[in-house]
Amino acid sequence: MSYVTTLKALSDAHRLEIVTHLLHHNYCVSALAGLLHITEAAVSQHLNYLKRAGLVRNVRRGYYSHYDVNIEPIKEVINVLQAFIAPVNDRALCDYHSVGDHRYCNHILSLQSYFNKTTKQKKM
Repeated sequence: MSYVTTLKALSDAHRLEIVTHLLHHNYCVSALAGLLHITEAAVSQHLNYLKRAGLVRNVRRGYYSHYDVNIEPIKEVINVLQAFIAPVNDRALCDYHSVGDHRYCNHILSLQSYFNKTTKQKKM
C-alpha cells in the first residue's frame, strides 16, 4: 500500500488511537472498545479500514481475533516525511520553509523516535 493510504487511514482520531494501543499490546475488539469508550461495532469498522490499508493484521485465538500493527507502512510514512526535514544535532532544521518555523519538523522527529522505540520493544 502507498504512504497516502496509510496517512488517510491514520487521519481519523479513533483509528490513530487504535494503532497507538496496538503498538503496545495485542487486543481484541471488545478490549479496544473498552479502552476507547466506543461500541464494538465502531471498533470493528475502524479495524476493517486499518486492515484494508495494511496497517493491522489479526490472529485468531479461539473465539476471538487479536489484532497487532504491521509496522512497515508506518516506517514508509516516516521515511517519506523525513524527506521533508534534515535533522541536525537532534533538532529539525528544514530548507523548505522560513527560519524559525520548524514546529512540525520536531513533531515528525518525535514520531520517528516513538516508533523506533516501540518497534525495538515489540521485537524483544
